[in-house]
Amino acid sequence: MKQIIHWFLFHMSWGACLFGALNDAVWVSFCVSATCLALTILLSSPKRRNDILKVAVIIPLGILFEFINAALPFYEFVPNSATPPIWLLCFWLAFSI
Repeated sequence: MKQIIHWFLFHMSWGACLFGALNDAVWVSFCVSATCLALTILLSSPKRRNDILKVAVIIPLGILFEFINAALPFYEFVPNSATPPIWLLCFWLAFSI
């Protein structure tokens, strides 16, 4: 049952990030992703402390990765922007689940 909850919350978070990106509603991406992350840890995590520590490492690394990618000339989200979009950073909340 815990795996089903985990799967459902991950996909809900992922879908919210896409919805926020397509509809220019980044607050939806952040709120749903953060809520899904918290619910995943509360409802399906056997080792909450370890999962919180993993999240505390993965999210900053993911954000750093996206800022490095935004600074490089490989891809560009918003013309002349040095920062990645918020919805993309919210994906790292989902990935950390």
